[in-house]
Amino acid sequence: MILNKKVFLSFALLIAPTYIYPKDPQTVDSVTQETVESTAAGATKLPVGLPGGAKSLDGIAAIVFGQEGTEIITKSELERKSLDGQERTIEDLVYEKLMLLDAQKFKMTPDEEQIDKHLASVQRENNITLDQLKAVFTASGYSYEEGRAQFGIISIINQLLDFKIRSRLIVPEKEVVAYYNANPETIEEGYLVQRALVPFDSTLTREEQKNAIERYVHGRNGFVSIEWPEAFWIEKNEIAENKQFITRLQPGDVSDPEETIDGFELFKLQENRPARVKTMEERYRAITDVLRRPKYEQLDKEYKKQLMDNASVLYMK
Repeated sequence: MILNKKVFLSFALLIAPTYIYPKDPQTVDSVTQETVESTAAGATKLPVGLPGGAKSLDGIAAIVFGQEGTEIITKSELERKSLDGQERTIEDLVYEKLMLLDAQKFKMTPDEEQIDKHLASVQRENNITLDQLKAVFTASGYSYEEGRAQFGIISIINQLLDFKIRSRLIVPEKEVVAYYNANPETIEEGYLVQRALVPFDSTLTREEQKNAIERYVHGRNGFVSIEWPEAFWIEKNEIAENKQFITRLQPGDVSDPEETIDGFELFKLQENRPARVKTMEERYRAITDVLRRPKYEQLDKEYKKQLMDNASVLYMK
């Protein structure tokens, strides 16, 4: 038998005060089969047995009672991974539900326009269509509507955390400067190179073709067809041992040809960049993120404790 939500909550409200979290967290193992009368007008008496007695509450993992209302955590929610594929604990979901209840106090609601923009951004960054995005949701165990709802929850929680925590994350400049001076970072020496491949010439031996390319490279004599693709940057620590000759080239130099399975490989150096220490401007944002992290974690811990201290959680088994 399935209880309607109204009847179930009437029963839950009767027994919830016994199970206060976090001071005295408990779970409901079993309750003798009993009859609970709903307060709803005209409701009939329904037999209720808590898991693992009856099957009527099999879908309920926990009930969260906050100052702004009540939220139910179902077992399917607990078993379902988040959109990013992460497992979620009952504690994660309790915290999420309490934040959603707290957000109601400040009239925070899902921003449909922001959800649309977020979804469009996901499609654009991953170069996928709407149908492909829906397929991703399906693979994660969500319908498209459920996926949108999850983005709505993310939107609400982000609004709340911006208001409750992130707005308080102020890092004094002197702390940034001190961290910068104590933790220097360097940019490795880099090289802007082009790589060309000259296909084998069936009219010449390998040795003859290699000599012809070398004459062209060193004296620019003779005709050798070399197509140079777009240049790319590579750092010194990314260069393989057998390609270290690149580090000895000067801008404009072309390396000697190296025979490969497909032809003769050459490299042309366009520009080299000496190693240097990153400037404060280049690192400022990253440093503030590093310094904010412990502050964020502390404020998040305090906020979570505040929510838990003012809430009751009824756990089912």
